[in-house]
Amino acid sequence: MTNDTPLRATNRRLEGSVKEVELMRALKVAFWCIQDEVFMRPSMGEVVKMLEGSMDINTSPMPQTVLELIE
Repeated sequence: MTNDTPLRATNRRLEGSVKEVELMRALKVAFWCIQDEVFMRPSMGEVVKMLEGSMDINTSPMPQTVLELIE
């Protein structure tokens, strides 16, 4: 997902009511949660902190399963 397309990931019925910053945060967390290697996935406590904004979210590596879907 590129930086210019995050709103395309939302349901059209939510148009105008989604904060792009919150959406980007949720998408970044989601990519961490679907990592192929279990040890790379965040704990539930870390997920909560990331979603609350009290923990920084680094850019995750693209999961292999996602790369295979794109190809």
